[in-house]
Amino acid sequence: MVLGGSSRAEAVGRSVARRVIGHLRADLPGRRRAQLLLEEMLPLDDDRRVEVDVWLACLMRSRMDESPAEQRREGWSGERHLCRLAVASRHGLPHPERIGQEFADAGPEGQAMRLHVFMDGLTLQTAACPHHFTPQAVRRMVHDELCRLAEAPSR
Repeated sequence: MVLGGSSRAEAVGRSVARRVIGHLRADLPGRRRAQLLLEEMLPLDDDRRVEVDVWLACLMRSRMDESPAEQRREGWSGERHLCRLAVASRHGLPHPERIGQEFADAGPEGQAMRLHVFMDGLTLQTAACPHHFTPQAVRRMVHDELCRLAEAPSR
């Protein structure tokens, strides 16, 4: 069965959500959990490459056609939530319980925002120019960004 654009985006969202829930339920150190959560946004293997391609196609379509605009907003909120989960995992903070729930403290919230921007750029670069990025190099960039996040002041 061929899925329409919005159905494909919904399928991607469900697939990513299943993997994210698995990472959240697993008994993992915070830094490792943060790494795995962020890797779900990146085209590091065939499945995630297809998911990223579908997501980017939906984003581009929503710039010219408002029908997928709600999915774009939900996707953005989901990405920000993943970044908040990664920040919380990295710092040993309680995980936000729902999408859209911000940190009470401006420090971690600012870190989640900067991490989101970093991840969007990395996702776009690795999708657009995969020959410049090995999965190992991309994982290392995420690792390095998480290390900088841990060094950054929380306020």
